[in-house]
Amino acid sequence: MATSKLLLALPFLLIACAATPADLEEDARDEDAETSEEELRKTTDVSADFVGDYRTPSSQAVGDVASLRLRTDRTFVLVQGARTEEGRYVVRKGASAQAELRLTLASGAGKTFKVTLGSDPFRATLTVTRSRKTSVLERQLLSCASVNCTPGFGCDVVETDGVPGPVCTSRKPAWQTALGSYDLWGVGFGQVIPGNYGRSGISCGVTVSTSTIRCGTVGWDGWSVGAPIAEDGTFLTGVATGDENYLEGRIAADGQVTLKGWRKKECYSVPSGRFCDGKATDRGDTQKPYEMCRTPDQTFGQGGWASGYYVKCADCTTTMGCSRFPAK
Repeated sequence: MATSKLLLALPFLLIACAATPADLEEDARDEDAETSEEELRKTTDVSADFVGDYRTPSSQAVGDVASLRLRTDRTFVLVQGARTEEGRYVVRKGASAQAELRLTLASGAGKTFKVTLGSDPFRATLTVTRSRKTSVLERQLLSCASVNCTPGFGCDVVETDGVPGPVCTSRKPAWQTALGSYDLWGVGFGQVIPGNYGRSGISCGVTVSTSTIRCGTVGWDGWSVGAPIAEDGTFLTGVATGDENYLEGRIAADGQVTLKGWRKKECYSVPSGRFCDGKATDRGDTQKPYEMCRTPDQTFGQGGWASGYYVKCADCTTTMGCSRFPAK
């Protein structure tokens, strides 16, 4: 009988010794207990250093913590297992390499992780440990230091969902932004060319889509001398002194055009040597451009033909039938 009583009691003894879920949770709380107030005074708030979007590297399997977003406003989003939790956070660090990440959930509960941030300046590795479970995450890029955007685009740091990161955005020079609502602009410069019968002017056409400018005297050679427009708005063809064609100036950020110099010359070989004739500016000028339109070409009944011409859009009338140049 004594043996039978002992056998009956044994299952109850085994049950009493087994760890319950509550016991395991208590063990986890003991292991991850927050730093005491006394120890806190020896630590520094380093939350700003840990701001970032942390994800499991593509080369690794997802661990206990799949991703972690630490925002600049001290709020977080944690994906752990099948749960997504949000709340506020703080990261404190003492003398050791390991720091303490404290999460205060929206429900009021708390979690504490031991974290170590790697020194890689671009994609630092974050090691996260809690309840003897360690996850390795990688911080996404925070700056433009290692970003190469395609031509025509530049890198900007933009804050998205509370975390800064690099974004390649379209780049337009300031002058092109100012004139980008329309493709063909005209600009006139008066009294810049000396002559026997008084000073005359020069006109130019700026084409935004091709980043070019062409200038010439009115009624003599049209827009005969051209130059490419650089990103900073400057343009230059030839040199200030010489016999070749020359055009120099700049388009400012507000779209105004400054003509520094222009020259159109044609040279010929004659029995006595080489002869050059032409015109050139001897002073600069700055003017605001205007939208240009073109009148249609005309074909007459007996086969005659007349080319259209450019005119200020503001001067076009309904009978002229001008064509506008769309924005580029």
